[in-house]
Amino acid sequence: MYLGRWYIGLLFWIFGSVAFANSDEVSRESAETLLKNGDYRAALMQYQQLAEEGDSLAQFTAGLFYQLGWSVKPNQTKACQWFSKAAHQKIPMAQKKVGDCIVHYSWSEEHESSPLYWYQQAFESGIYEAGCDLGRLYLDSKWKPRDIEQALYWCGLAAERQSLSAQITLGEIYEDQSEKFYDPNKARFWYQLAAERKSPIAAYKLSRLYSVFSWSDDESKVADLALYWMEKSAELRYEPAYFKTAQLYWQQLQFATEGHSFLLAKSYLWGSTAVLVSSDPESKALMHRIEQELPVRWKPDLDAKVTAFLSNN
Repeated sequence: MYLGRWYIGLLFWIFGSVAFANSDEVSRESAETLLKNGDYRAALMQYQQLAEEGDSLAQFTAGLFYQLGWSVKPNQTKACQWFSKAAHQKIPMAQKKVGDCIVHYSWSEEHESSPLYWYQQAFESGIYEAGCDLGRLYLDSKWKPRDIEQALYWCGLAAERQSLSAQITLGEIYEDQSEKFYDPNKARFWYQLAAERKSPIAAYKLSRLYSVFSWSDDESKVADLALYWMEKSAELRYEPAYFKTAQLYWQQLQFATEGHSFLLAKSYLWGSTAVLVSSDPESKALMHRIEQELPVRWKPDLDAKVTAFLSNN
């Protein structure tokens, strides 16, 4: 739902700044109003009519309807068909989408069998994330032989232009001990840039980096940083971070000389959240140990906080 709202906001920004080449003003306003009001089925009919008349932005929008399942069953083939039409009319985000269609959905048309062209077109048009999409083709794909330097080059260009996914990919490359470019300090640099911009995945990976590698910093400081970033990831609702945050608080509790109540309560809050979301054996086992130490009178207040967190989407 969040992704859908984000795309709708993007569309209204585009529609407000780019003129339709072949569309009736009333139809355009009508389609926008229907979409804004959540009348997706009627909006799709409007956009498809405009798209069939050759309107490039309507073609892109029709692709989003089929990709995201707005009022229709998701259909990646139809989505890719509309994205392709819009991409040929130089809609930058559609160019990236065509690249994605080729890579992830085996989309293929004559002269559209390689994603490299479309990703580069999108990147040069200002969709900088597409630069790292291109770079990832050098990591493990049928389109390019493995070439880490090319991956670093393209993802570096995208990361320098503030692409979160590119910054995370650079962190992953530099974190890989099997590669000659292994450099945990560079991995930390890129993960932290993305984490500070509220990427829950980057915060999670940064925490794991602090937990796994040996650093010159004081051990207690490193442990605190690992916990800090894991909890940031959890607060941003990255579900794998719930259990890990509880685990890190529980580990600190075992060696703490002060602050026991705070650490125990935090262990319970995140452990309970993890169990409610995934209920895997590891989470249940940790919660069993926590509950053996938790005063019964604490539970109502802590459970209410967990419920409030999970319901506040």
